[in-house]
Amino acid sequence: ATSANGVGINVSAVTPLTNITIRGCSITDGAAAGSNANPAVFMKDVSNSIIRNNTLTPSGGAGIHIIANQNNKSNNNTITNNTILATDTLAGDNIGVKLQSSENVSITFNHITTSGGGNFGDNYGIFATNATLRIISNAIETDGSGSNNHGIRGFNLSSSLIENNT
Repeated sequence: ATSANGVGINVSAVTPLTNITIRGCSITDGAAAGSNANPAVFMKDVSNSIIRNNTLTPSGGAGIHIIANQNNKSNNNTITNNTILATDTLAGDNIGVKLQSSENVSITFNHITTSGGGNFGDNYGIFATNATLRIISNAIETDGSGSNNHGIRGFNLSSSLIENNT
């Protein structure tokens, strides 16, 4: 699927959703370079879900963005065996996987490449805040012109396991 200037797959609703599977998709954000476009996959207030065996190519922004609003969490989600290539040279931040307010998220066996970022953009393979994670056996490459290029960057993480990532 190619998105002209929006989210490739948007999974969000007024009430929390559960048991969503996104598998075997090739998603390219077709927005113009430098637009800091929306993510290839966006999930809000989603739990017990799987994102597996996808190829995601956002044109800036995040490959996968999972978030929860103030009253909910996006819990017990699995992100595995995906290829994420976020390499916009003109946009702001390029992020492979971005998580906010998520618990018990497993991120395993993904290949994530982020690069570019323009004058102020940063590159993160995995960027997480207020989360509990298992980040295991991912191949992460980051490179760019911004001042921050991190394979994994986390804030307010608790009871998380990060191991065997390259």
